[in-house]
Amino acid sequence: MSKPRKQKKLFRPISTSAARLTDIPAPTDGSLISAFPDDLELATALGNFAAERDSGVQFRKINNIPIQNGEPGQCFLNVEKAFLARKSGRPVFGWYFFDKTPINDPTRRYVCGVHHCIYLDTNTRRSVCVSPLGELMPVKLDGRLLFLEDSSAKPIHRDGYSPIPLANRFVPITRDPGTLAFVARMNSEAAEKFERQLKEIDEGAARSE
Repeated sequence: MSKPRKQKKLFRPISTSAARLTDIPAPTDGSLISAFPDDLELATALGNFAAERDSGVQFRKINNIPIQNGEPGQCFLNVEKAFLARKSGRPVFGWYFFDKTPINDPTRRYVCGVHHCIYLDTNTRRSVCVSPLGELMPVKLDGRLLFLEDSSAKPIHRDGYSPIPLANRFVPITRDPGTLAFVARMNSEAAEKFERQLKEIDEGAARSE
């Protein structure tokens, strides 16, 4: 989750009224098993992540073509830059994923879903991840970024700040009791950090009034 930056002006949200993406979707639900035939546990975990979200979700395979002067960890601002440079387009919100294994316990394995934003070119109806990923190694399908479009995953807006991403979400891959407890703790800590971040911003705004 990227850290919101304080800005002199409020980030101007881009309209999200355009039609849904026309990119060829990645397999969903049980069909994920065919997409990851050598890793059924990962396929199941990704399906479970999608099932926890609202009904309006769709897995998609997205090219990663970073914009010039794009900043790692600042996907919302990178999409805004793409919009300003091209004078068209809109953001699409959702999640991308990391297959994680704790260094101190390689028997545990889980998926980390990170709130993300990609750019939709409304002229070509094609979408692309315009943020540089650097050395990050997210889950990919056929060499393209696996992205879960999620219409409910809109960032939080506060006056004077860049968009605030939602908390990371964790889903177990291995299902042993230790991993389940570990993932539950990670979700709790991520939610607490997110709420604490919003509280600090709101308290700072109240003090400045």
